[in-house]
Amino acid sequence: VDYDDEGKNFQEGEVVWYYKNGQKSKEGYIFNNKPNGPYTEYYENGAVYSEYFYDMGVLDGAYISYYKSGEPERIARYDGGALKNNKYLLFSEDGDCCFVYNENFRKNSDSWEYAGANGSLRINNDNTISLEVTPNRTVSGGIYTDFAPDGNNVIEISTRQRKNDKNVAIGILVGFKDWDNYCGFYISGKQYAFQQVKNGKTVTSTGWEYSEAIEPNVNTLRVINADNRTVLNINGEDVADMRRIRYDGGFCVLSVINNGYDMAYVDAAELNLYEFVEDESAIREYIPSRRGGSNDWVGSGSGFFIDERGYIATNYHVIDGATTIEVAFIRNGEAEKYPASVVLSDKQNDLSIIKIENPDFRPMPAIPYNFTTNIKDTGSEVFTLGYPIADVMGEEVKFTDGKISSKTGIQGDVTVYQISVPIQPGNSGGPLFDIRGNLVGITSSGLNRDYFKSENVNYAIKSSYLQSLIDAMPQNVTLQTQSDIAALPLTEMIKRFQPYMVYIKIK
Repeated sequence: VDYDDEGKNFQEGEVVWYYKNGQKSKEGYIFNNKPNGPYTEYYENGAVYSEYFYDMGVLDGAYISYYKSGEPERIARYDGGALKNNKYLLFSEDGDCCFVYNENFRKNSDSWEYAGANGSLRINNDNTISLEVTPNRTVSGGIYTDFAPDGNNVIEISTRQRKNDKNVAIGILVGFKDWDNYCGFYISGKQYAFQQVKNGKTVTSTGWEYSEAIEPNVNTLRVINADNRTVLNINGEDVADMRRIRYDGGFCVLSVINNGYDMAYVDAAELNLYEFVEDESAIREYIPSRRGGSNDWVGSGSGFFIDERGYIATNYHVIDGATTIEVAFIRNGEAEKYPASVVLSDKQNDLSIIKIENPDFRPMPAIPYNFTTNIKDTGSEVFTLGYPIADVMGEEVKFTDGKISSKTGIQGDVTVYQISVPIQPGNSGGPLFDIRGNLVGITSSGLNRDYFKSENVNYAIKSSYLQSLIDAMPQNVTLQTQSDIAALPLTEMIKRFQPYMVYIKIK
């Protein structure tokens, strides 16, 4: 911890927030200063409010929030931080649901921004847009909206006119194909109008109608398409009801028409689309199983055998909070998977021993690598084997090598080596070997690359701390120190070691 510069703080492991009443408000995990793994938020009464998952600082997988009753309120799917299909599921407490699309003006700025003789449309930092319109001109911007044209849906946008001017019309154009085919819902002063244009001709028009629902500056316009009706709504009040409009296009456009003599200034925000779901098959892929019953693994890491009977070493943060642990490795070319349980942990030094718990497990052949607690010199060549980012890179043991950069870690931490061996999420808990095949450490973490602009500044816990944990075990484990493997080429050494490298998954 650096109290003068929070950017230098190094955070790793489990983190928990609390309400003033002592109840948990949120809990999750941090790896190398970034959220990584499952997160849960709670109501003050202890009920779960939301569950989601981070992959090195970005949302990934399902996000689900709940009403206090435990029924789902919102479900979204994220892929690398991006909202899947740009929409999420919203549920009422009665179980009705709809897809919600929130337009991201900043992300889609190419579709909105404009500057020219008619004026300008610019995107603001708070994801709102501002239009400046030259007298007797029109400025418009729009985005393609993906919803079923015959389904039940709502399109809405909030607008603000900085100066109330009855010569300025603000319109939301729906079902827009081109300027010869669209439907427009406008407000101007205290009046509204609706028109449908097909092939350049107006086929439906309400004319300008007076409405007390229109506010002087800020208004929310909604076009509601439900069953066989299209309803126009201003600030929550229905102002017109007509037979269902059949749209020709799929764009939604904001348009400001300035018929006055001064510049017109209009802001807009919250362009939302709600598509009500009637076919459950349309939402099946969005619905995850509740926590505890999910088939999805929520975290992974590496480990290695320390005893032929199924004892495996790894990092504490790899298995911290796990209700289920599965280990996998390759023996004689065949994948083997078994459940495992925690035997003993050293939270302070980020070490754990787990053991395979399955009567079908057959003890391994003699472990081929030696264990040593001798401190390695700076500059010593070392390598690691593990399962980095296995969901992307595959469940095959990966090799990376480098050197001991320092005998100490951050601010002189004597429990770790600084190493130049490249490691990624998933390498945690893997072994660090010297070139003679001796286990000298356990890979654990890396320096905050974004903050320190660093490359390959990583850390491995010294093997002496693993030895101390093993000595404290209630079971007797004798570490291998007699293996004669030092003279083998590196490639052959890796082949001998691979069956003892373990892929660990948790949920």
